[in-house]
Amino acid sequence: MLAACSKKHEEAVASDGGAASVSIDAASPFPDLPSTTSPSITISNLNGDIEFQTKHMSDPVRGGPLVESLLTRAQFFGSVQDLETAQAIVDKAVAERPKDPKAHLAKASVAESFHDFALASTEIERAAVFGASGDEVNRSKLPIALAMGKCDKALTFGDSSNDALSLDMATHAAIEQRRGNAQESERLFALARSRYRDVSPFAIAWMDFERARALDRQGDKTSATHYYQEAVTVLPVYAHAVTHLTSSVSPARALELLAALDPSCDDPDALAAKADALRRAGREDEAKAADATARNRFEELLAKHPLAFADHGAAYFMGMGKDLPRALVLAKQAAMNAPAEESLDMWLTAATALKQSDEVCAAVKQAGTLECVLGPTVKSRFDAAKANCAK
Repeated sequence: MLAACSKKHEEAVASDGGAASVSIDAASPFPDLPSTTSPSITISNLNGDIEFQTKHMSDPVRGGPLVESLLTRAQFFGSVQDLETAQAIVDKAVAERPKDPKAHLAKASVAESFHDFALASTEIERAAVFGASGDEVNRSKLPIALAMGKCDKALTFGDSSNDALSLDMATHAAIEQRRGNAQESERLFALARSRYRDVSPFAIAWMDFERARALDRQGDKTSATHYYQEAVTVLPVYAHAVTHLTSSVSPARALELLAALDPSCDDPDALAAKADALRRAGREDEAKAADATARNRFEELLAKHPLAFADHGAAYFMGMGKDLPRALVLAKQAAMNAPAEESLDMWLTAATALKQSDEVCAAVKQAGTLECVLGPTVKSRFDAAKANCAK
């Protein structure tokens, strides 16, 4: 979910009215796109904030804004190094101030970013014991509930009121899609966009990305691609949006998009996407070199942060990595940690391709723990597998 600093900014804008968003030229491919601050200015400001906060942080607990900024840069720029820096800060904060609720909430945020949902939940409960507000606790619990496939519970942790802020409304929209309410999801995404009154490219790009993912899960690839493209137009350094988009565009365009990522991007998905684009462009030697770099980076991160990169690693080994048994192991690991639709689908797909019926039925069983609803395409595959497992 979008970092808390962006929500605080939106609250400030909403409280004093803010300036209405201005649409860009109607000749644009995205005529309803609100005007935003220049991405280069926004990036420069974020980098400057991190540099200043790093130099002047004497107390790790008071380094909360630095952690938020690092998580924002990690989320959008694809910087694993920023996540690791944030982890070091929050570990020190909790060690030095073990009864400070803010330290525990910050540690929970970092743990959630690394997909360590058990640790994140423990830290949230500690924060509650030491005096964190109910709103802070619920807001921290929401992404964990969603990751664990508990959509109804996630809905209770967020603001689903008709006058919710745009970012909360977009979160509600994403939850509704996973609850099987695609039409309501689209309505809420559109309403969240129309009500947004800030000029942050981070927020607009994030809403576009979440809308694209929801449409992807529904099987509407054309509309999903549109919103991935829009997110990248708003924020060209948005690494996850770029890597989702590259397979849907020409290899030349994919390489152009990847070249625009921030130099701090050390996410192996971007490396794998580059290898795939080079392969599609017929540049085989360069593709092999890029693939070797991606593989090494995946191996490094799977060793250091196995929960965080199990799902990404599974996708790589199912594709460019060409190692279905490894993909199966990683997809199962990811789905057992958090039964997301994507990891469950990879588990089922790999097990089916390898003709491992026990693993097929294990994936079906794990999918049955979901309170969320699988997208129609994935659901049809699981229904067919379930019928075979029942024989």
